[in-house]
This record gives sequence, structure tokens and C-alpha cells, in this order.
Amino acid sequence: MPDRKPVVGSGLQTLDRAINVLRALSTGGEAGLRMADVMTLTGLPKPTVHRLLLAMIKYGLISRDQNAPRYRLGQELIVLGWSAINHEPNLFSEAAHSAVLLARETGDTVFLLARSGFDAVCIGCEFGQYPIKAVTMAVGDRRPLGFGVSSLSILGGMQPAESDAALSYNLDALKRKGISGKKLKLVRQEVERARAQGYAHAVSLFHESVSAVSKAIYNTRGSPQLSIVIAAIDARFPPNRIKMLVAMLERECNRIEQVLACNPTRPVC
Repeated sequence: MPDRKPVVGSGLQTLDRAINVLRALSTGGEAGLRMADVMTLTGLPKPTVHRLLLAMIKYGLISRDQNAPRYRLGQELIVLGWSAINHEPNLFSEAAHSAVLLARETGDTVFLLARSGFDAVCIGCEFGQYPIKAVTMAVGDRRPLGFGVSSLSILGGMQPAESDAALSYNLDALKRKGISGKKLKLVRQEVERARAQGYAHAVSLFHESVSAVSKAIYNTRGSPQLSIVIAAIDARFPPNRIKMLVAMLERECNRIEQVLACNPTRPVC
């Protein structure tokens, strides 16, 4: 018989744990995750994970494979996500349009990432005509803020206390990505640089021989919600071309701002 005991802990603690379970499952892809995988990714004990999984299955937030003990995100999240997108439909559609346009104009790879708590998730990828592609992620990949040039622009768009909290929260995840010690210090410096200049630029910082520039896109509440990245091999990023690419990103951010009728007093895009 299923365990029907209530989840132990305060309401906020339970919510925090449930969200962590959902985020862990978002990395499972079509294969899904075993309970042991969820425990490893969240650091939660088996009884807690078991109760949370059962509770969220009940509400359709999670589904379980009938032929194997594997779990995936449920269809109810599609409905909830559709409702959320419809609060700000222009933000996502306009950003996707910009990604296509920038890939066509630059010839390079353009990624679109969405902030998810203290992570960033790749929600779009467009390839330009240049024969050597910078393929550093795939649609659906989730990264901790602090890894990747997209996260530098998102963190730079946050208030300093919030970006510091994100980096502190992600310390273990960043270590698994090879970001610690001197490299973590360099990431913090690049976040400050992105905050000051309004865009992020990285040369082989996260991926060998790959350079990228990125700018955050803000939602109507003035928070960095998305990030557009233009990436290519290092040879495609001489100083004069970086200025051109940044100007293109600024143009698209300004266009999206006008469509969204953003508050002009919010942080610069």
C-alpha cells in the first residue's frame, strides 16, 4: 500500500524540496530517473523523496513508468507552463524570433536560455551558416547559474545580494562543473563586469576554444528572465567583431523592450 503519511517539515521546507525534485527530474530526459538518481541529485533521504514523488504523481506533476521504477515530469506541468507563458507571451515569442534573426545575420550559433530558480535551461538553439559550429549545449540542458556565459549575463542583471546567493547555493553543482577556487573567483569578476557593461563576454572560460557574448532579457517585472548567447570558435571573436555582436544583441533587447512596453526605469538590458 502506498505511503500516505504527510511530508515531514514546514510548508516552505516541503515546497523547497518538491521544487528540487522537479528540477532534478527535468534533467532525466526521455529515460527518466530512478529514485536513487533523484536522491543523489537532491541530497534528500529516501523516505522524503518517496513521499514527495507519490504526492506529485497524485496531482499529475510527475509520472511513473509502469514497466520500470523510473520517474518523469508529468503532463500537468505542460498545462501550468502554458498558463505561465500566456501571462507574457511576447517575451518568449519575440526572443525566439531574435535568436533566428541573429543566427542568420552572424552565421554563428545562437542559444536562448531561460532562468529557472538558480539554474538556466536551454530553450532554443539556432545555427548560422558558418561551417564550424559551437555546440556547447542542447535544448533542454540545465545549468547552474555560474556556469556558462548566459549565466554571467543573468547574474549580472540581478541585484548583487541575489547573485551572490545564487553562486553560494550552486557551489557544489559548480564544483562538479570544474568551477571552484581561482576559476570561481574569475566567474565572480565576470559577473561584476557584466553588471557594469550590460553584457557578458567569455573567451574559452567554460568551453575550450569557444568564445561567446550574451545579454539578459528582462520580463515585465524588471527581472532577468532570459538570456541570448552568440557563440563561435575563438577565431570568430576579434575585438571589432565583438563590438558588432554586442550592438546586435542590444538592438534585439531594445526591440523586445519596446514590444513588452517595459518600465524604462528598470535595469538596462
